[in-house]
Amino acid sequence: MAGRLSISWSYLLSPLLGAYLPSFVANSLGIRASATPEADDQWAGNKTFFDPGAYQTRLAVVSIENGHVQKILQQCRKHDVKFTGLLHQLIVQALSKEVSPEKAGCFVSQTAVDLRSHLTGITDSDMALCPTAYYELFTRTVQGDTSKESNPMTEAFWDAARLTTKNLAQCAGTLNDQPVGLLAYLRDMYPWTRGQVGKRRECSYELSNIMSFNPGPFKAEKRWHIESMIFSQPANVGSGCLNFNVVSRYQGDLAIVISWQAGALDVQDEQSFAENVGNHIATSLQSFDFFHADA
Repeated sequence: MAGRLSISWSYLLSPLLGAYLPSFVANSLGIRASATPEADDQWAGNKTFFDPGAYQTRLAVVSIENGHVQKILQQCRKHDVKFTGLLHQLIVQALSKEVSPEKAGCFVSQTAVDLRSHLTGITDSDMALCPTAYYELFTRTVQGDTSKESNPMTEAFWDAARLTTKNLAQCAGTLNDQPVGLLAYLRDMYPWTRGQVGKRRECSYELSNIMSFNPGPFKAEKRWHIESMIFSQPANVGSGCLNFNVVSRYQGDLAIVISWQAGALDVQDEQSFAENVGNHIATSLQSFDFFHADA
């Protein structure tokens, strides 16, 4: 497997200098030890922490029936939007309802992106880990009429989803100036990773969409068949407050698992908070039947 993650000087200098300059110098120059967008009022939950004896992953699960999924994808194609771009807008709407303006004026997202198409010696059928990440800052949405008759998918909604779709495609289309390429400039991974504990989280949430899995047609002689899919990951101490893990079975239901590190969210009842976020997303996805019945 081969592929060169080239890093330009303009992309490298800010995080490199930010990592080694004293903080008062870096801050005065506007230099940050990160390639991610940042805002003073972004939702970041509690600072990163790790207690091996108390480390826990918590989950909330959302399931969307295939009938809804097909209508959603139809509307995505109509608006030239990929499902991941759409889902970011729904997540931001849900978080804007659940997180107070005092805690969140905006949300910074991290999206997992697969670079395997640019690497020689690896195919779509191979098991491989070829990720990078795309980051985007979203302002919180204005909460207006939330009744069933009020369509949350405005033109501004679709425009924003379309822009995210375009930016994700650009990120996935190159090996140049990828965040994962900056790891080559770390002297020692372990001390750097350990040093992230106790710091502010760089992003509000992470979205990983591994899309649709097609097990092929059912064959009775095989005696078993995959009817549904679910995907999750353990809580990432150094990642965002919430992880949204998305997968579906081809012509089957869609599953969204919301995972987080217990104690990371800076809310009174984390389970209810995550379930409410999931319910907002599910309601919005299912509303495509109501708002686009004649589409």
